[in-house]
Amino acid sequence: MSSILSPKPAATLLVWSEQAPPQVLMLKRQSQSGFFANAHVFPGGAVDIADTEWSHQQEHGFLRTISESLGDKHPSQEALAFFLAAIRETAEEAGLLYAIDALGNFPSLEIVSSVLDAIDAGDSFYKTLLHHQLTPHVQALVPISWWITPEIEKRRYDTRFFLSRKPVGQTPRINYSESSLGDFIIPNQALNSYFSGDLILAPPTLAMLELLDQMASFERFPEVFVQPNQPICPQVGFDEKGKLLLALPGDKLYSQKSEPVLLKRTRFETNNHGRFV
Repeated sequence: MSSILSPKPAATLLVWSEQAPPQVLMLKRQSQSGFFANAHVFPGGAVDIADTEWSHQQEHGFLRTISESLGDKHPSQEALAFFLAAIRETAEEAGLLYAIDALGNFPSLEIVSSVLDAIDAGDSFYKTLLHHQLTPHVQALVPISWWITPEIEKRRYDTRFFLSRKPVGQTPRINYSESSLGDFIIPNQALNSYFSGDLILAPPTLAMLELLDQMASFERFPEVFVQPNQPICPQVGFDEKGKLLLALPGDKLYSQKSEPVLLKRTRFETNNHGRFV
């Protein structure tokens, strides 16, 4: 009898660019990646020990505020670690630095470049920030969604999704050891490419793009991401024709009676090509 694996804490950052129309940063995983190879994703990854260690050094009042922003579902240090992982991974994967100095000012582009050079060379993210007298700009991130990998999967993550504006003046510097491509894309274009079979997207990424496509401006995110602290753990099922589906909260096949968490979606169905739609 197989046991259910506990999901690893992870975080993802949707970087929003206020262009006309607005765009979001996406990376394409390398073909040899062991998890969703060749898929288009947002920057992010697992929470690591450095994120947790840095969070334990912070003042209680700040930690409490951060914890409350995630619905107080985690101890304060664990809550902050989600924010930190999203910031660190975005710097490491996409070359965008969310950091401020002691006065709350953004670093110059020269300092940003120096920080990224050090990270690329293998230096510690947090030690590098400390060297430049910077701290992660946690307040720039807004929690928007919470996804937990289905229980049947062999690799599971407890992932917090965040949204933030692109740091002013910065342009992505993609780490090609992890991603084969990376650029800003209009959400609707990404969706069209997915449904035409040109893009690979994991179901949570598909759902986030659908919501971003409804967001006319950054300030309108509360109208779209309405329940950021309600967990979404998809459940595998089959429709009346025997086709595979993923049931979400609010769906008639979801095991627990619950209200929908996402606007206009309570399930993912598979099409004739086996893709979730």
